[in-house]
Amino acid sequence: MHKSIYTLLGILFIILSMLGLPAMAQTPDGETPAGEDICTQWGYSGKVNGLCKAYCEAMDCDAAIPQASQTACDRVLNNIQGMLGETPFPTCADGDNDGWPNGLDNCPDVANYGQEDSDGNGVGDACDPNRVIGTITSDITRTGNLAGESAMGDVVADAQLAATVASGSSIVALVNATGLRADLIFLASGPEADGEVTYAEAFNIQPFGNHLVTMTLTGAQIDTALEQQFVNCGQTFTRMLQVSAGFTYSWSQSASACSKVNIASIRINGVLIDPVATYRVTVNSFMAAGGDNFPIFTEGTNRLSGVQDLEALEAYFAVNSPVAPGPQDRITQIP
Repeated sequence: MHKSIYTLLGILFIILSMLGLPAMAQTPDGETPAGEDICTQWGYSGKVNGLCKAYCEAMDCDAAIPQASQTACDRVLNNIQGMLGETPFPTCADGDNDGWPNGLDNCPDVANYGQEDSDGNGVGDACDPNRVIGTITSDITRTGNLAGESAMGDVVADAQLAATVASGSSIVALVNATGLRADLIFLASGPEADGEVTYAEAFNIQPFGNHLVTMTLTGAQIDTALEQQFVNCGQTFTRMLQVSAGFTYSWSQSASACSKVNIASIRINGVLIDPVATYRVTVNSFMAAGGDNFPIFTEGTNRLSGVQDLEALEAYFAVNSPVAPGPQDRITQIP
């Protein structure tokens, strides 16, 4: 085992040497991430020290990777120790063949090297948290209206529909509101300008790495999914699904559990749904497996996996910027 680890280390160092180690990225205040010093403090020198620094930079320990912390950096460096034979290292797989083992690769599905570096900071675009991906006209938040619909939910649902219309023939996207973890604020929070949205900010909205799944559901199953949003029909508290443009319905606050949504109110692009007809619907992979107590989605057929939810959002911003807050007019609450 140790022999294979040292062989991998040698191969990795050769690759890094050929490509040239990028300069250590800097924090917003201009200081070098602590990881560079940690490698020296651990007593690594020469080639091993350089490899340690390169790996720590790949995670950009203290600053660049969204929601990173010193704990995350320590985990990476512990993995490096494992590769040196000091502790077990469980995975040496390199999913994207970029020379970075998955356990130390901040973007295990996208090569860190050989990709465009728009801002010249030594981090490839696919992994660069400070890279601007688009713009917004004003704050886009997760705050729901009386019907439970949020401006952020509208935007994310629209992005997921746009990402699966061509590839999966989707006509509706449904998004779990509890999976949206951050707002987009117009005023700059870092080096970006007001109104600019960075990769890090988009990541913070959907940090779970779910991919999109397009499936076939009947109209009756779509109605069931909407009923499963409410207490005593599968939920202990209301979990409103956010819906894409063209999908509208109303729900009754006073109606009994599992009868809150009148199927006759559900329309897709203005057309009433047919309980026995089939429709292509997109959800994320967590929801597709019945997550958040929506078991109806496990019954979806003809499933097609798509891009990650974050990729869908980034692509949407690339095409539609400046993006305005969602209209919050797709779901209606009635007495």
